[in-house]
Amino acid sequence: MNIPFFSDQFLFEETAIFWFGEVKPIDNYSDVRIGYTDEELFVHVAIYDRLLWYDVYSLGDNFEEWDAVTLYLDVDGNVGIAPSARTYRFVGQLSRWVERNNYQVAYQGNGSGWTKVELSFTSEAGHRGNPNDSSRDSGWRITYHIPFTSLGLSGPPTKGDKWGLGVAVHDRDDANDTPITDKQWPTGMKSLQSRTWGQLAFGLPDDSPSPSQAQGSVTIRQGLNGVNVVDGEVGGHTNCGQGLDRFYEWGDANYAYIDRINIQNQYDVA
Repeated sequence: MNIPFFSDQFLFEETAIFWFGEVKPIDNYSDVRIGYTDEELFVHVAIYDRLLWYDVYSLGDNFEEWDAVTLYLDVDGNVGIAPSARTYRFVGQLSRWVERNNYQVAYQGNGSGWTKVELSFTSEAGHRGNPNDSSRDSGWRITYHIPFTSLGLSGPPTKGDKWGLGVAVHDRDDANDTPITDKQWPTGMKSLQSRTWGQLAFGLPDDSPSPSQAQGSVTIRQGLNGVNVVDGEVGGHTNCGQGLDRFYEWGDANYAYIDRINIQNQYDVA
């Protein structure tokens, strides 16, 4: 994916976006937004999660056993068969209003696996709901600010540079840590092999459309002239899924009967 450059401050609504997962009672859905400045990489993940759990007495380890997000970066691109010294892994756990040092950690590749390292970066977490109980929650979010200097660079990547990128969302829904499979982007990625990750391209591609003039129009619609159009709508329409259960019905709702749609830039889960 191509991510935009911001000369001053990040404009959230203009950051690049991708999403993965499902809105289900156990499965989580995530929106990921990314951008960069001269100084840092910005990554924001907003997660629909029915039950929130975090380690109240975190010692700075075992983050993946709780609600957390792992961000994988390979400065050399998505080409590696093992983590090199230019491959990084950042993990941030959900927390309430506490100091974040015990809820974030960084690792660097060592040729075969990961070594915990002290890197300068920040993470911010927020949530909707009441964590660590059986009452229904809405979800949570985490934002990473990663300075390029922490990745061994003297400045921002050159426009067009490509990095390897992977994201894993870890989920916990009870006190017993009943196993729940991580949700990953891209699907099937392997944490130790960046060649299985996605690709992050810095800067937006130049658009040079060839001059042309429309010669007519074509209407493509389900059922029109016998056409079968398979499509899907991302989200609700103008009432934000009103009348449907968020975690048991939203994910499978069909909006084929709707003749209007509302699109917005959402920073947080609803």
